[in-house]
Amino acid sequence: MGWILERLDTWQARLVSGLAMAGALVAVFPPDAHWKADPVTLCALATAILAWLASTLQGAGANNPHDVRLFEEFTNLVDDDERRFLDTQDFGTLFRRSSFDGIRTIYADWDGPRRDFTDKRLQRVWHPLRQQVNILTELIVASTMPATNSEFQTVMTSRDHEDGVSEHTRAEIKAMNEAACELVKRLDKFELRARQILRP
Repeated sequence: MGWILERLDTWQARLVSGLAMAGALVAVFPPDAHWKADPVTLCALATAILAWLASTLQGAGANNPHDVRLFEEFTNLVDDDERRFLDTQDFGTLFRRSSFDGIRTIYADWDGPRRDFTDKRLQRVWHPLRQQVNILTELIVASTMPATNSEFQTVMTSRDHEDGVSEHTRAEIKAMNEAACELVKRLDKFELRARQILRP
């Protein structure tokens, strides 16, 4: 069912699925007194009906106002500057704490049903994105500290500065860089899907 829902989100797809169901009905119930049941044809009918029902039910929930508002709030929080930071930042270097304010806000405040999407297609891509937000934020909190200038965070300890970067610190940098890279991928997937579903 999930596979069908992801592919029947346009009026053209719903029209085609409706026509397919009509064709299957004609094939199964032709105007012939000698008609006999055919398992292959009955299977085709069941598939057509399922596709039509899925697309019809899906279309009824398009552009849910709650989902539209939530997506707008999300894109305002995680703006282009923050996305650029996530995509290009090497966590072995200093970074402004304000650079990931949107992600921190989602981590801290976006919890519970009020922050879930009504459309199940959106919720399917939102949930793994939300998990990745948690992973990156918790890594940053655990691995970094305020630099001399309190506006900045750093992963480097005083010993790293004195003796060279330790293997432990290198591992933390690698984990944060990889988590940010994965978060960008999930952001792209989520926003693409949201713009397909919540189109004008």
